[in-house]
Amino acid sequence: MSSPSHALLRVLHILSSVVVLKLSMYPFNPYLAFTIEGGMSGLYFIAFIAMAIAVARLDGCVGNLCTASRADTVISALVYLFWVISATKRAIQLLNRNEGYEKANDVEKAKQDSV
Repeated sequence: MSSPSHALLRVLHILSSVVVLKLSMYPFNPYLAFTIEGGMSGLYFIAFIAMAIAVARLDGCVGNLCTASRADTVISALVYLFWVISATKRAIQLLNRNEGYEKANDVEKAKQDSV
């Protein structure tokens, strides 16, 4: 059973590994890293929904292949969840960083005004 959703999941697993290695080994612009993480989240969402629909349409499917397809769907859903968590944490870091930057600018302006 080699459906397009299976092929998409295979490509995403490989791409995910490459992205994780690149993001962990090289310094990136944090906004670019957030965009990449958000994009991976969206791709995994599409893939695991397509896979779930394909597996749900298999009415009389019994055996190792069907069990593996169902397990792959569940694992893809978990990977999607991890990408969403990672993107959310990155967004929170970006928001906190910008907030701190604005506070530092306000303190700097206050110092200049008092002089």
